[in-house]
Amino acid sequence: MIVDAWDDPDSRRSRTSVSDRAERALLGALLITNDVAAAEGLTPAMFRSKQRGAAFAAMQEAGPEFDALTLAARLEHCDVPAPGGDWVIALAACLDDTSADLARQYARIIKEAALERRAEARRAGR
Repeated sequence: MIVDAWDDPDSRRSRTSVSDRAERALLGALLITNDVAAAEGLTPAMFRSKQRGAAFAAMQEAGPEFDALTLAARLEHCDVPAPGGDWVIALAACLDDTSADLARQYARIIKEAALERRAEARRAGR
């Protein structure tokens, strides 16, 4: 299902929706596995959502041992507001879209979406 929506070149909304779901799912997978290395080559700037990018950066900085509570404590001090006002709830919500064995696939989707946004911005002259 993810691949079908992603491959539909006429549906920007589908690509955005898939990218957003992939970002949440990747964060959820990383919360489960504590394996940030599964997202090798991914940077916080590649995330469509600044909040999810900040959460990913906190995971990278936290090292191998982190959970939603320790990340929320780190994120309370960043300059990006928590979605819905609560980082713990926002991070826990990521678990709803998660399958730990798909972390690499989600990372690939996010990278491809970031490249597409960059190409669109260049075409638009931004």
